Amino acid sequence: MRKPATATRSDTTRTEPYPRWSPVFAYNNLPPIPREQLTTPAIEARCKLASAALRTLRDATARFSDPHTLFQTVALVEAQASSAIEGIVTSVGEMLKSIGKRHLSNGEDPDADDALRHHQSILDAWQRRKAEPVSTAMAIRACSTTKGRRMPVRRGRGTVIAGPRGIIYTPPTGEERIRSMLEELWSFMRDDAGSHALVRMAAGHHQFESIHPFADGNGRTGRLINLLYLSERKLTDLPILCHSRYILRNRPTYYRLLDGTRKTGNWEPWTLWMLDGVRETAEWIARTLERQATIAERAVARYREAEPGATTSSDTIRFVCSRLCCRSTNLVKARLAAKPAVALATLRRIARAGTLRERPGHTPALFFNPEVLKLWTGE
Repeated sequence: MRKPATATRSDTTRTEPYPRWSPVFAYNNLPPIPREQLTTPAIEARCKLASAALRTLRDATARFSDPHTLFQTVALVEAQASSAIEGIVTSVGEMLKSIGKRHLSNGEDPDADDALRHHQSILDAWQRRKAEPVSTAMAIRACSTTKGRRMPVRRGRGTVIAGPRGIIYTPPTGEERIRSMLEELWSFMRDDAGSHALVRMAAGHHQFESIHPFADGNGRTGRLINLLYLSERKLTDLPILCHSRYILRNRPTYYRLLDGTRKTGNWEPWTLWMLDGVRETAEWIARTLERQATIAERAVARYREAEPGATTSSDTIRFVCSRLCCRSTNLVKARLAAKPAVALATLRRIARAGTLRERPGHTPALFFNPEVLKLWTGE
């Protein structure tokens, strides 16, 4: 069992100085999250702003016609951004080329394949949420899916985090110690009698990255846990707070605060920055959903002008504007077309009107919506 850094692990105040830490030695005395540092006036004020933004996001999500499609879209955005943080550079457009294929790109685009595995990890974790909530087992499964191979909790030494100037951080070692630290982390995150769940998410993410339980894939797994945790605590209706987009846009700050919190033991700067990310991301998604609805109404008007005699319903056009891409099978499943052949003809008429573009080389045919793609990704 891991040795306590204070008189008891459950103490809320520290009885000794912050443990000495060196980047080149395993941080086996990594202390528990200091609860007393998570209730400062600044954190409480910033938490209120983030909570208000999440309420606005829930209202915007409730108005969206197809929540499952929204989740699929945001999961792609999250998978691309979270992978980019780790140096895996691809685009959502490149991911769409391979999505739905029996095999990915057969090595033609390994970065797109890698990001798509993480996308699948997000989908799988959400589907398993009731039987497998945020936990060590869930983290192992998610990391293994993302990496495409079994990723057990680390047993021995050998894992370090390095930068251009050398070793930045050496995480704890030993499976028993790591599992004990993880269980302590889950207990903290489930403690609704403590600080606000948003604050626990922010602090918990830092602790997970410091524990660094796997040989690889920790960053993406930790950010996936953020998505699921906010949904578990009923702060979002779906795991759609794609925090990785904010982190990617501010990556130097992300790593600077991760490192600085370990060095100084001061958790307030990190927590405030993460709460700002929640607020900014929630506001961005809410605005994006409003703009997507506007795109759909413009598409309806454009189609009526281009195809005045067509019988395609406005609901069908709004349906294709609710997603990044669409196939004939999607229209049939949504009962917007009776047969795949009818659905395909409908999609091609909508494409002629300028709303969709057909992507060659897919069976069934794949149509993507360039305006919606640009809205969500900038591509």
